[in-house]
Amino acid sequence: MSSAGTARPVGDGQGSNGEVQPAYGLIARSLAEGQVVPFLGAAASYAGVPEGRPHRLTDGPGLAARLISEWDGYPGMSGDPLTQVAQFYEECVAGRRDVFRYLRQMFFERQFDQAPPPTAEFLAAVDPPVGCGARI
Repeated sequence: MSSAGTARPVGDGQGSNGEVQPAYGLIARSLAEGQVVPFLGAAASYAGVPEGRPHRLTDGPGLAARLISEWDGYPGMSGDPLTQVAQFYEECVAGRRDVFRYLRQMFFERQFDQAPPPTAEFLAAVDPPVGCGARI
């Protein structure tokens, strides 16, 4: 902590603009040693995959828009959040099983024979591979 009592970010150094840079070296070493688990955001499944690729996964707003366009009866706005859209279809139209079936088809069955996204390839290339089981 700084003398003012606020946490100071840890970094590899300062950039040319004086801002503290992320500790990429420390993160890379810790990842390679199996000491950290990467927390990936929603974009990890499609980062680096070109727009327009037929099997490119979508983000939350895109999935909400697909549900609204492919399923009938949504009374809200086209820009409503995914949580609200999915909850409507689960509780008022299709039920949890049909929503789950739709998501399974989209995220598993349509993706099964596709090349993994660059993020997955990167994590699989780390030695030891990330996601191959926990070391206790």
